[in-house]
Amino acid sequence: MSASFVALPVSVAWVSERLYREKPSELPFGRAVEVDGWDEALDAAWTDLFRRPGVAQWAHDYLALTGTTEQAILSFRDVTRIVGRHGRGYYGVSYPADLLLAAKSRSAAMQTAILEVLDRHVTRSHLDLPLLSSLVAQE
Repeated sequence: MSASFVALPVSVAWVSERLYREKPSELPFGRAVEVDGWDEALDAAWTDLFRRPGVAQWAHDYLALTGTTEQAILSFRDVTRIVGRHGRGYYGVSYPADLLLAAKSRSAAMQTAILEVLDRHVTRSHLDLPLLSSLVAQE
């Protein structure tokens, strides 16, 4: 299995405007924006994690357990701490944009966010899986 064929098993919402940059546009109203390199950092972080021993199988098992019953949603917001809560059919985590912006490496910051979100979902939803961070730490 290759990480290029396996998407991150978490939906991501970029809510903090501090992660955006305005781009030139001919729009008659509003403004055109793009996430300033964070999508690429997210992809790079997940690709790096996915290449590690046991992570591909973990992701497969995670998706099999959660399926369409409870999706994890990661929102990067202007909040003061990491907050996770169950909703109807999803488990949402708000992650502080400040934690991303304070890191020296975007990819490392995104990897930390991925591990935090997936570990919280596994723990709080009582999924029969080891924590993803424990697999990464074994390396």
